[in-house]
Amino acid sequence: MLFRSGDSTSAKTAAEIHKTLFTAVLSGTHATIEQRVSVAKGLIEDGSRKRQELAFSAVSAMLKTMYFSSSYEFDFGAHSRDYGYWARTPDELLHWYRIALDFVVEIEMDPALADRAREIVAANFRGLWTQAQLWDDLERVALKFGTEGRFWRDGWQAVKKTIRFDAAKDKASPNYRRLSQLEARLRPVGLVQRVRGLALGAAGIDYDRSEERRVGKECRSRW
Repeated sequence: MLFRSGDSTSAKTAAEIHKTLFTAVLSGTHATIEQRVSVAKGLIEDGSRKRQELAFSAVSAMLKTMYFSSSYEFDFGAHSRDYGYWARTPDELLHWYRIALDFVVEIEMDPALADRAREIVAANFRGLWTQAQLWDDLERVALKFGTEGRFWRDGWQAVKKTIRFDAAKDKASPNYRRLSQLEARLRPVGLVQRVRGLALGAAGIDYDRSEERRVGKECRSRW
């Protein structure tokens, strides 16, 4: 029904409901993270753009760590449901996010899907770092996405945003030290990457004004 409906409003509503089935809380289903990844993987492998977008939406929901809510009733006809899966321990919740993150890394290996996978991790980086505290896992993924000659612009900016809002107040903390080290390794190298980092970044990112001045100075010196 989700794919056949000619009513754009109904299709949008169905897509929103689909997304809520993949969050770590308030999903209304007790499916394991492995089962949900399996569903998303089937949508990816289908090859249809619409189904792949549903998969990306599902993966992004799996990585969501904050601001959970639901506008839908937890019932099915005359049968009521509970709120669905709820991690019983911190380790269970960490397992959830690690499985979802590993799946995104798997998606990123497909060149046709790599950019979208990186966007999803960048969009959820702050919550995964600050709320789930997946420091080791995120460092591994970030360095895979953003080194070896590749500039992961969205990831670099996500790290900078996390530093600004969640770590900068305590510059003596391990949190600040590790984020700063990661930011340095993801930082753009050369004029082309630095221009991309400033001019093509996502809206609302906290740009480094000193970096902007350095790029401007280098551009003027070349031309």
